[in-house]
Amino acid sequence: MEQTKHHRIAGYICIVIGFLFLLSGFAKLFPITAFEFQLVRDNLTSWGLTPFLARFLIIGELIIGLNMLLPFSRRRVFIPMALSLLLFFSLYLSYTIIANGSQDNCGCFGQIIKMSNLAALIKNIIMIAALVFAWIKIEPEPVKIISGSITTGLIILLVFIIFPVKSYITQFSEQQAVTASALPLHKDSLTADQTKPQQQTKQKTVALQTDTTSLPKKNVKPQLPHTTSIFGKFNTYNDGAGNVDKGVTIVAFLSLDCDHCLEASKEIAVLQKNKQFPNVYILFLGEQDQVAPFFAASGLKAHYAIIDPTEFFPFLEKNPPRIVVLNNGNIIGDWEGVDFTTAKLTEVLRTQKIDWEGEGATLIF
Repeated sequence: MEQTKHHRIAGYICIVIGFLFLLSGFAKLFPITAFEFQLVRDNLTSWGLTPFLARFLIIGELIIGLNMLLPFSRRRVFIPMALSLLLFFSLYLSYTIIANGSQDNCGCFGQIIKMSNLAALIKNIIMIAALVFAWIKIEPEPVKIISGSITTGLIILLVFIIFPVKSYITQFSEQQAVTASALPLHKDSLTADQTKPQQQTKQKTVALQTDTTSLPKKNVKPQLPHTTSIFGKFNTYNDGAGNVDKGVTIVAFLSLDCDHCLEASKEIAVLQKNKQFPNVYILFLGEQDQVAPFFAASGLKAHYAIIDPTEFFPFLEKNPPRIVVLNNGNIIGDWEGVDFTTAKLTEVLRTQKIDWEGEGATLIF
């Protein structure tokens, strides 16, 4: 009687964990590009391989999840497969926690259910313990090679048909730049020759003022030479063509589903009340119908374009938002994720003298 009870509990465990694997696999598909980016961000693969690795991991979860619901081959095949995958993800989560701390979202359930790395690790440990109990207590079941092969083949086929592989665009135009003031340039701004130590000239900081009407109208040219930035290829925005490499500009990579991006936009909107604030160009990840609510919630005014995820994610190393300040195409300020603050942005802008649309002006903050 006790043995039968244990068998029944083991069966229930397999069903529950099967549903969790199915949920995890399906959630990562929406959008799959976010999961692909996560694998690259965490140094598990490259941009060229991530579309394939992401799909095979998701396929593995779906195959395990579906077959854990069926009373075939669980003890001999699919419980060991589930344990192997959980151990892999647990080791990966442990590494991530040690290296980067507990993230806001581990990505275990995609963007649908957010869970920290630590919470996900605890979940995995509980699932591993439950599966070990089920493996010990469950009765050996017949191995159905034909049915297992059919379900596996169908899942592989459907995933690759519905979510075809798309190559990421990682070949950016070469960036020419010089060092501005004592500010460190982002690595994307430097060519190989310019990474050598060189003497930097000090640049005068703009004095704080509050009245812009008394400013002399003399023509003050930017001190950096014109160059084509890695963002220069984006030259068409909602209101027509735009040149992010002309004068001092701000380029922002924002996801329309990202709370941090919305908060950063609200902070920039406050600074934007200054009439001398540079033009802002936003490269959005998302859908067109999300744009108007985003601008309404943030209060930000900017030129914008919606770009494909295969272009958006290679510009990131951590998480959005990425905020970049350019002077004639030279990167003079660059922050990503929680590294961005308005204090850092203001400090960079204070060091710049600009020729604002042909009329001499100085940024006042």
